[in-house]
Amino acid sequence: MCRPDRGSCSDRVLALANSANSALWVAVFSFTHEAIAESLVAAAARGVDVAVVVETRQETPVMPRLLEGGVRVREDGNGSSMHHKFVVVDGDVVATGSFNWTNNADYHNDENLVILHSEGAAKQFAAEFLRVWDMGKEP
Repeated sequence: MCRPDRGSCSDRVLALANSANSALWVAVFSFTHEAIAESLVAAAARGVDVAVVVETRQETPVMPRLLEGGVRVREDGNGSSMHHKFVVVDGDVVATGSFNWTNNADYHNDENLVILHSEGAAKQFAAEFLRVWDMGKEP
């Protein structure tokens, strides 16, 4: 569980982003957390393939920063909500759970984030990311 007294969800996501060597593929319903956005930009600057799909109907104030920082971004292209909250790291780690990438979720909500060190799980999440990415549209 992610609570400030136990270590925030964002701290865990930041650690994963900072450890990425080849790819960070993100599908997240709501993304407003500036520190996470900066970590994705830093990863892209290191040559990591960083791609993000966000829900079309959510405000994403970090999107301009992501785009100017070399992060590939798409908005969800289906007619319903893209309610995913996951990141695939280097094809062998997945972080998923209820955590939206927002300060409110990080510091006020009851949230969870599960980190799976599993190539098999990562392959399944990567396939879902690519499906959602392919349906997505440019912002």
